[in-house]
Amino acid sequence: MYRCFPNDQYPQSMPSYSERLKIFKLRTLLYRRVFNDIVFCFKVLKGEVRLKASKFWIFKPSRGRTSTISIRCDKICKKQYNVLFYSLFFRGARWLQMLPARVLEAPSISTFKKRLRKINLLPILHIPEFKH
Repeated sequence: MYRCFPNDQYPQSMPSYSERLKIFKLRTLLYRRVFNDIVFCFKVLKGEVRLKASKFWIFKPSRGRTSTISIRCDKICKKQYNVLFYSLFFRGARWLQMLPARVLEAPSISTFKKRLRKINLLPILHIPEFKH
């Protein structure tokens, strides 16, 4: 008879999620998803992909001497609110505005990624981290 799992103690013998993260030197799935969403939105913003940022975001002048980015999405009616509020471009607009100016001023994608890795990303974006 063929066995799917090589170990009789399968579920119990498997390391926990936090242990697997340590073994493979990975961040949580939530962190990786947020990181990649922000990088993708930055690529759209910088014109690195074949999508026009103006199709998804409205750019408005920033106030004062701050060099933060000021983008938003079109206004939405209440019926569509939940669906669109959590869509990639709405999330991306909110998250990009929450990032420190030093990160957003990166001249290239690789520099942006390096700077993004150096900050404590999830707390800055007010996203609760997975508890191990």
